[in-house]
Amino acid sequence: MASTLFAWALCWKRPRPHRDEVRDPIPTQRLDITTTEPATQPECCYLLHLPTELRLVIFDVLFANHTIQVWPSETELCGVEPAAFAPDPNKPRRLLRVPCLGVALLETCRQLYLEGLPVFHQRNIFQFDVRHFAKLFPCAPGLHCVGTVRHVSLLYSHWADSELWTLTFDLLRMMRLETLSIISGISYNVRPLVESFALNKRWGRQLLAIRGLRALDITLSEVWLQSHPSRVKQVDSDGREVDELLPLKLLVGEYRQLMVGPEADERYLAFLEEQTDGPLSVA
Repeated sequence: MASTLFAWALCWKRPRPHRDEVRDPIPTQRLDITTTEPATQPECCYLLHLPTELRLVIFDVLFANHTIQVWPSETELCGVEPAAFAPDPNKPRRLLRVPCLGVALLETCRQLYLEGLPVFHQRNIFQFDVRHFAKLFPCAPGLHCVGTVRHVSLLYSHWADSELWTLTFDLLRMMRLETLSIISGISYNVRPLVESFALNKRWGRQLLAIRGLRALDITLSEVWLQSHPSRVKQVDSDGREVDELLPLKLLVGEYRQLMVGPEADERYLAFLEEQTDGPLSVA
């Protein structure tokens, strides 16, 4: 505090130059814009002269391999923030704000827009809270790109009723998804979460109707895992270490068997035939 006041005192006591005080002359060697001809504008964009393959590489470097979190905003239609999620730990995702992704390049001309926008949609993970997904996706990125978004991550941080999940799954089925991640941070006990996400429940039936995935993950948030480290690994009465997340991992494995891989559809049809309580309905 004293050093701050001392600095202010030095600034206050510093003598100010008089208005008639002689200053250094202005340099005379400077550009005279009145006599200099303006630079000749290029007739075309040099980027368009490159092969399409090179332009796609440039697009990938500028605005691909990111995780984009979209959330509702009071002042704007939606907002975008970095998201702490990487589906492949060996390939960490860069977490940046959308203005830093180089998307301004898409606004330069129609051709770059049509070529680059699919890269932005297909090569990024769009992360939403389940409560806002069905409402925000039509606004950003927009229903016009529902067929180009390939990677979606859903945060299940608050309870969502069955109708909200139905709207969510209806929208997901409209996409041509390659990866889907559902991150839950809501339950303090893994067992109720596993029961609500069971294959024979309405939630599971709607999830199984999403076809063509290359990767699926249902996990707990890092915040939950860090807040409950003792509940992840426990010791039973015989002194053996028990993984409390094992039921969830087994459930995710069952979903992957029916949804991921080249033989998933065949296993899924066999699973439907084994059901004894009538045909599964996602409605």
